[in-house]
Amino acid sequence: AGEIFSNETEFEEFDQMSVGDRVMLVNKKAWPECAIDAKLNDVHECKAHIDSQLKSMQLEVPIQSVIIWSRTKDSPTSNAIVIPIDETNMCVGRSGNGYISYDWEWCSQGRDVLSDPEEIKQSRKLLKPSKWTTKVARNEQLDCDYYSEYPELQEWHTNVHQYVGGDYENACSTPAGMRKYEAAKLFGSVVDDGCQMIPPINCGGLSGVDACNMVKKHMVPYA
Repeated sequence: AGEIFSNETEFEEFDQMSVGDRVMLVNKKAWPECAIDAKLNDVHECKAHIDSQLKSMQLEVPIQSVIIWSRTKDSPTSNAIVIPIDETNMCVGRSGNGYISYDWEWCSQGRDVLSDPEEIKQSRKLLKPSKWTTKVARNEQLDCDYYSEYPELQEWHTNVHQYVGGDYENACSTPAGMRKYEAAKLFGSVVDDGCQMIPPINCGGLSGVDACNMVKKHMVPYA
């Protein structure tokens, strides 16, 4: 940590960040040659440089960097609602307060789910599970105490990487989180046909995978 942070204040600020923000900061400090005004300011050159260094570390599980482009409403993953999670794979929300949101108008156009195979393939283009997920996350066996009441979530935990892609581990939701899941299931869709903004969604207490199921299956058609 001493090589990354110059004082205690910087470390305390880092400790309050979300996991995603921590990763971004560490990457910037670990590879300063990839900064905007540095030598390797081309994203592909920077990726090749980082991958070369990662390979030289001879890690037990091979790791490669991934280019995550700035997302717009026209991006291939624009229909994906981002669910930030913490180190325990629980939903923490966009600002750490348990709420997730979507930046643009949601246009469901009368479609219940994303069903066309080519569109599904395109929407998952940037969400392919990494080798880390294949070796670790997909092998984790859970026994959540709500499986008997919600067998669909047990099946979802088993196959979620196949359904939606991504890079994360499974986890069980808390009782408080499951009350939110049940409420969302009873209430149904939070959007109507046509285009509108999606209201903030409270996923606190839900695991990332259960929050994804809640949004995709019960709250936002075509997610």
